[in-house]
Amino acid sequence: MEQHHHNIVHENSYHQPYHNYHIPLENPSNQSYLMIGSMVVIGIIAFVALILAAVSISGHGHYRENSIKPSSLKKEDTEFQDLISRNLTLSGDLSVDGTLDVSGKMGYQKGGLVVQETSKKTTVTANFLTGKIKTMDTELNGGEYTSFIVNNNKVTKDDIVLVSHCAEGSQETNAYDCIATYVDNGSFRIAIHNNSEGKLSNYLRINFIIIKGATK
Repeated sequence: MEQHHHNIVHENSYHQPYHNYHIPLENPSNQSYLMIGSMVVIGIIAFVALILAAVSISGHGHYRENSIKPSSLKKEDTEFQDLISRNLTLSGDLSVDGTLDVSGKMGYQKGGLVVQETSKKTTVTANFLTGKIKTMDTELNGGEYTSFIVNNNKVTKDDIVLVSHCAEGSQETNAYDCIATYVDNGSFRIAIHNNSEGKLSNYLRINFIIIKGATK
């Protein structure tokens, strides 16, 4: 009986330390699951951050090597600072809060040519932001004015229209003055003046450009 009791005590003293030794240890498989879960969470956060960054950049505009197409791009943006030293083709609106210095050419890339019919008073349609108008060669007396309407779906009453004329095969064209005298939504008027003392009848090639103005 005493021997049996001794064995029981011996078993308890042997297994108890073994049992206590394993209690504080974490399950290795649980550690793996925890590590994998943490990596998944970090991956999701990184993916969301990349998506937000892409959306932020696309809000300012997309660009390629020599072209930039923003919905609105400001000079303080990194994309603009990185590319401003290159030759850029801009499609869209460019908003600059400050001064924009351009050492090369700046202007619209595409325009058009229209030919006036009948007389120098005949209305023409030129739906371009910049272009050329070839007038008729009807006669103007010395000191006489005439004018014609240009229908244009790009122009608004807030815009500025600049015009000039270039020689069209005759030195007499130096005797003409051309100016935009009225601007409205969808049209503007060009006046032609024979500033010489004699009668002139020449074709004129008139250049025009529409500068988009403020709406307020």
